[in-house]
Amino acid sequence: MVYTGTNELPVIAGDKMSFIKIKFAESLENIDTEFQRCVDEMFRLAIARVPLLERKWRPQVDIYEGDDRILVLAEIAGVEKEDLHVEIHSRMLKIYGKRESPNKEHMRFLLAEIPHGHFERRISLPFPVDTNSVKATYADGLLKVWMNKLSLERARKIPIKKND
Repeated sequence: MVYTGTNELPVIAGDKMSFIKIKFAESLENIDTEFQRCVDEMFRLAIARVPLLERKWRPQVDIYEGDDRILVLAEIAGVEKEDLHVEIHSRMLKIYGKRESPNKEHMRFLLAEIPHGHFERRISLPFPVDTNSVKATYADGLLKVWMNKLSLERARKIPIKKND
């Protein structure tokens, strides 16, 4: 069998050969995030009928870019505002906290898909941001973090003084 370099994987079933189409990532920029998402989803599905132990989980985020601002949305339903924390550095946003388990006394699990316990998400920002401009709001389970981008080409005119 010779590999042709296409995105099809040959599979032999009995005396016939078939091909399975495989879609590779279009870019390697987010391969670690995509891989982590796939692994998380695989384990979530595998243990959905088993009570979840409290373990660190990662909230899902969307990132939007405007001309001069970046908006990060994080889905964190069921977390009290006091248990939610946001830290910012020049090119890194960290969202972390804890979602408490619901009161389960006199109850048994039939299905357990919602993660509880500590969570953390570190987001590499595509641009340096003004850390003093960051504003965050939290309502209806959605955290919104707005931040101003710093200009990559910040030119400053230097006055020239006359030497006496």
